[in-house]
Amino acid sequence: LLKRCVGGFNQNNNKNYNQLIWKISPKISPSGSKIVELAAHISACVFNEGSGALLQMFETMGIHSG
Repeated sequence: LLKRCVGGFNQNNNKNYNQLIWKISPKISPSGSKIVELAAHISACVFNEGSGALLQMFETMGIHSG
């Protein structure tokens, strides 16, 4: 767990998780509550499972990379 926090240059799990949400859905771009909610769900998966969770999501949706 500490390895994940150190990569985000932050040792507080909540701040690191929030940073991940706002990387997916930046505050600058106008987005509704559904977009932020979706970003929170994706961030939770990535935070808990790593970036492999994104590949599993894409595979489930039928999106294949390269």
